[in-house]
Amino acid sequence: MLRRGLPVAVLVAVPWIGLHGAQQNAPPEPDAASRTRAGAADAAQVAPADAPGTDPLGADAPDSLEGDEAAADVGPPEPPPEVLEIGDGLYVLPYCGNAVARVTPHSVVLVGHRLAEYRAEITRLIATVTDRPIAYELATHPGEDADAPTVAPGARRIAPDRTGALASPVGRAEAPDILFSARLSLFLGDAEITLHHVGGGPADGAAVVVFPDRGAVHAGRLVVDGAPFIDFTRGGSAEGWIESLDALLALAFDTVVPGGGGPVLQKSDALAFRDRLVTLRTRVAQLARRRVGKEDVANHLQTADLGWLLGLNGDFVRETLPGLYDEVAGGP
Repeated sequence: MLRRGLPVAVLVAVPWIGLHGAQQNAPPEPDAASRTRAGAADAAQVAPADAPGTDPLGADAPDSLEGDEAAADVGPPEPPPEVLEIGDGLYVLPYCGNAVARVTPHSVVLVGHRLAEYRAEITRLIATVTDRPIAYELATHPGEDADAPTVAPGARRIAPDRTGALASPVGRAEAPDILFSARLSLFLGDAEITLHHVGGGPADGAAVVVFPDRGAVHAGRLVVDGAPFIDFTRGGSAEGWIESLDALLALAFDTVVPGGGGPVLQKSDALAFRDRLVTLRTRVAQLARRRVGKEDVANHLQTADLGWLLGLNGDFVRETLPGLYDEVAGGP
């Protein structure tokens, strides 16, 4: 049963939905980290002045600039917007891990992962575009925020469930209200939102959220800005990630919001990311077949043409490459 005060929504899931009541607690006072992030935009507007006594144009520069030259001298660029509208009533919150807010006639649907970490910022930013309440929070990965309060008191949390990470939420004060294993449709007035469990990826249980009437998708961590990180300890794999990207690309959309941050992309960018991931996996497999040892593979792996500069002491080399080598080599 929906809580009093929430709009009536129609949920359709295949093949099953688990419903669980969730006890809601008042959100805690913002912590220091939240206050620091909330002020990041203001801090970003402060630019260091030129050092006293220096001429930034050089000794041979003219005394003044006119026309196009004067127009080009506009100072440092402005920081990116705190709220980016990518469709009517569809907003991206770049400073909140690319959370997405879909404003419907009666309420707001919030999409993302680790939303509780950005509770104060999300509340503030959504208030700049609407005064409607957050009715649903959609998680793109199982287990994330499972024990954290919802961003808004009274909101219902929906999350994917494949591996049993959330199969027994009874007894957890902030467990998801709704679990889905394959596909779920949420209707709020004339707004339709569909959730698709597309399989594995950086970790098992990846889901994407499609806004059909806006031609957009929140891709969770299936599409990322930077080198791919695979959590092999949680069921992630390169093969599963590629298969999930194929399932994502089979859906109808034009605009892609990558989870975790980064610029808003187009469908062609998601396809290019998938192809780079295939190339990366193929190159590691070729090195394994040439009997390059796991401890030495980083010295032979070429990734600059893929746009991924991998430091020998970076996270990818330390945490992802050993597991990827084992995956393509058939085991440790």
